[in-house]
Amino acid sequence: MNAGACSLCCSNDEVATRFEQLDADHNGVLSPDEVSAVLQDTLGLDAANAKHMIEMFDTNRDGTLDKTEFMALWTSMFGP
Repeated sequence: MNAGACSLCCSNDEVATRFEQLDADHNGVLSPDEVSAVLQDTLGLDAANAKHMIEMFDTNRDGTLDKTEFMALWTSMFGP
């Protein structure tokens, strides 16, 4: 399954797999660019709104989303 193949409403395993696919540099976190791209492609958000979504779910304020933060973002938008 590629990163775009997951339906919007995914199981936790599917969201975790999507995270791994999006983590292009395999450092365990998604950069704002990695997250912004999927939010813009999937939801049609503009860059400013995508940035705002990232900031809302970046609970440790390190400027990236780890797997837990990404899963919270995804499930809050589309359900478990």
